[in-house]
Order: sequence, then C-alpha cells, then structure tokens
Amino acid sequence: MKTIHHIPMLLVALGVGACMMPPGQGAQQPTEQKPLVTDDQKEAVRKQEAAADEAEKQMGNMEEQQLEKAETDLVKALKVALGKESQAQGMPAPESSTTVVKALRETKIKMKIQPVVDQNGKPVGDNFLELKDSYTERVQQLSRKIAEQKASKAEMKEVQDGAKHIMKLNDLKQQVRNISMVTMSANSTVQTSSMTTMLRVAGLIRTRKMMEMEMNADDYARVKRWLERQRRIETTAGVSMAMLATYQGVINQDGKPEALDVLSEKALASFPGKPNVTDAEAKDYVKNLKGNVTKVKAQYEAMLRKVHGDAKYEAQVKPGIDAMFRQAESAEGQKSVTQMANDTTQKYKEDIAKCSRGEAISPGSMVSGPRCKQVREATLRGEPIPDSIDSSAGGEKAESGGGVDIFGMLPGFNIIKASVEGVVALSKGDTKGALNAAVGLIPGGGPLRDTMSQVSKMM
Repeated sequence: MKTIHHIPMLLVALGVGACMMPPGQGAQQPTEQKPLVTDDQKEAVRKQEAAADEAEKQMGNMEEQQLEKAETDLVKALKVALGKESQAQGMPAPESSTTVVKALRETKIKMKIQPVVDQNGKPVGDNFLELKDSYTERVQQLSRKIAEQKASKAEMKEVQDGAKHIMKLNDLKQQVRNISMVTMSANSTVQTSSMTTMLRVAGLIRTRKMMEMEMNADDYARVKRWLERQRRIETTAGVSMAMLATYQGVINQDGKPEALDVLSEKALASFPGKPNVTDAEAKDYVKNLKGNVTKVKAQYEAMLRKVHGDAKYEAQVKPGIDAMFRQAESAEGQKSVTQMANDTTQKYKEDIAKCSRGEAISPGSMVSGPRCKQVREATLRGEPIPDSIDSSAGGEKAESGGGVDIFGMLPGFNIIKASVEGVVALSKGDTKGALNAAVGLIPGGGPLRDTMSQVSKMM
C-alpha cells in the first residue's frame, strides 16, 4: 500500500523529531509525544482497502473465476460419469461408469488405472492418471501385421471381437480422464492457496500493527471471504480425489462398481454450495497465526522433499517456500511506527554516547561523521552534548521485528498434508490411502464424508 511506503519518512519527520532537543541545551522535561499515525492516515489505509474490494466486485476476481471453473469441470465430470450428460455438444451421453465397468468385466479385456508415462516409461504431467487396457495394447502390437495382411485368423478374430467394446472403453477412458484432470489441478491449487491465505492474513496483521490499528468487522469479513474461497477449492479437491480413488479401487482392485454411482450422486448434490465461515472462525484463524513458524516450515519442507525429491525441491520449490515463510515470520512481530521511531531515537542516543567516548559507530548510523566529531570535541571541552537528530545525516532503517514464536501450527497445514499425501497415494495405487486423504480435505463433517467412508468399504 502507498501509505506504508512513506513510513520511513514519517519516522524522520515526526517520530524522531518529537524527541529532539535544541543543540547546546541541557536535558529538558519530557513532553507528551503526539501519536505518530493520525486518524486521517489510518482512514486512508482503510479507504484504499475498501476501494480494492469494490474494484474486485466490479471487475471480477481471477481467483473466483478459477474456483468456478474447477467446480464447473467437476460437476461436468460427475454428470458424464453418471451418464447424465454428454462429453461434448451434439454427442450422445455415454453409459454410466458403473454400467460400463460391469459390461467390460464380462469380456477378456483387462483394465488398469496408472500414471501417464512418456515414450521412455517415465511418469509425466505431475502424477496424472489414465486408464489403460489390454485390447488397445494388443491392437497396437498387431497393427503392422494387420496392415501387411500377415495377421492370423485367430489374431483377426481377437481384434474384431474386441472392437465391439471399443465405444465403452473410450467412454470409460474419457470419464476417468475428466476426473483425473480436475483432481490434479484442484489439489495443486489447494497446496498453494493455503499458503496464499496465510500470507494474506499475515499481511493484514502486519499493516494493522505498523499503523497502530485494531482489527475491525471489515477486516474479519475479508478474512472470512479468503477462508470461504479456500474451503471451496478444498471441497472440489477432496471430491475429485475421492472419485479418482474410487475409479482406481473399482478397476484395479475389483471393488464394487456401484460405488462410482453412490459417490457421484452424493457429490453432485453438494454443488453448488457455499461453505459457511463464521465470525468466530475468522477470528480464531487470525488469533492462531502465532507460535513457532520454524517448526511448521520444517514439517512442510520435509513433506515436500519427500514428494519432489531433494534435487527438484532445492531447484524449483525451496526458493518460493523460503520467501513465503519469511513474509509470514515478520507479521506478528511487526513493530508499529511509534515503536520504530522509539528504536531509531534510542539507537541515535546510543551512537551519540559512543561519539562522546571516542568510540567508532556503524556506517549506517543516523549520526553523521561531522556530528560525531562535534560531539567528541564538545565532550573534551566539557560543553553540553548536542542531543538532536541530524535529519540530513545518513540514517539507518528501523527494524521490522524478528517474528519470534509467530505460529503454533500453520492454519491449513493439515489440508496441504492431506492433499499431498492423497496425490502420492493415487500415484501408488493406494485407494484406501487416497480416500482417507480425500475425507481430510472436505471441510467439516456431514453426509459427503460419510459417503466417502461408505465407498471405502466397498473397495
């Protein structure tokens, strides 16, 4: 905010000047210091924030648009999975996934959901999953023989028999692909948006402390809005993960096909929905943004190293994580303008004392070289020491606070953990592990969680 950018000048012009004494005079009785941040300046901060909120309402918010797209894509995927909607306009709706799986189990075709791999067999697309089948692989193996008319009668019959099921196979592949795409994109968003929410709240706290302002109803309403967005993407990530895990359990582990309909119907009924975040929850989020961020960062870092590997984490992930936690660390320990002014004044007096004793001062001191020499000479002559700050001197910046014991447990950390562990479980074919992680992503309790637990028992 522009208001904050002018704080260094505010310290010199107001804060430190309030503590000056005319050169050459002795100590005077201290006068009451006026507030360094005026009500008009505080009001200016709130007006800037309100203007930003209003602009967001008028122009739309990109984050809201991304949330709506993720929810729309998931609803579409669920309807296609149930056979209630076609994949594209003008096309007939497919049979439900439950019906297709039952039909394909009656054939000799073997199916498996596994990670998408490149030509060298290495996973691509950050753990995207796809449905593979023995018939398609067999056709690829025989394609050259068929083209050269060298395939045997038995091989040709094998191809022709399997061709009867190609539409069902393609429909099921698309249904799995739809859910896989939403699962990976939504869970990627969850893993970053939890941190984004934390930084937004940390920034709000930092501004309030610096400008000596109290959190008010508008501030908590803003926090509620951020948390509501967070819970919306958590719901989308949890539902899509549970659906993909169910596909995996049904196809890879011969789970009950009906589980796909059970979960799809219940999940579809939960959209559209707006998560309810109470005032108390918003206040608790702000209040609990304290403790020891170092411990939380260590847990977060260890988790991501396990997922990405040390080399990828160091090269691609660590710089961003370090930067985010540095910002969060300084929020709760942020000093106000008055505190910074007092710190600056105290440091100036300490440097004046050093000059008086003939000791060296740091290069960044607000006591200029000529002023330091003047103080030393006045001391040697037994004259009063000038005690005013030389505003033309090279000044040192006030410190912003060390951020000690800022966070107890990072809000959203368990959500990030569930998302990461769920994606890893899917890539390893661990259906139960992915379903358990999906339950952890769904905000609150309720029927959706109960249905996921029911589906887990059907695997």
